[in-house]
Amino acid sequence: MNSQRHSQRLKALAWANQVRSARRATKEAIHSGRIDAARVISACPAELETMPVVDLIAAQYLWGPRRARELLRRLAITEQRQLGRLTQRQRQLVAQELSERNARRGRRRQPEVASLKRPASRGLLPGVADPAGARA
Repeated sequence: MNSQRHSQRLKALAWANQVRSARRATKEAIHSGRIDAARVISACPAELETMPVVDLIAAQYLWGPRRARELLRRLAITEQRQLGRLTQRQRQLVAQELSERNARRGRRRQPEVASLKRPASRGLLPGVADPAGARA
């Protein structure tokens, strides 16, 4: 029984490391313009489900916490709302607003990510995957 708990603990720690790595890599990719924040919000990868939406929005180039909070306040979404807890309508609102703002500012760069679909066992970014059985 004790080894089973130890194994479960190791899987939980591995998953936590995956989540932290995915968040860091995603925020860096958004800041550099390689990934569009609107597409990440629409896709909602498993590793980012518990990430506050305000952190994801603030990761964009020339954005920050204040500007991100103002956007969410205007859309009537609490600033600490987790990405995975957004309703489909809220997800569409935020993604649409970010896309429109980026288009107005001339940032029409296409992300270099082939697909941002939400697979069950693969991460948003290469090399960031769900450890076997850690999410079960």
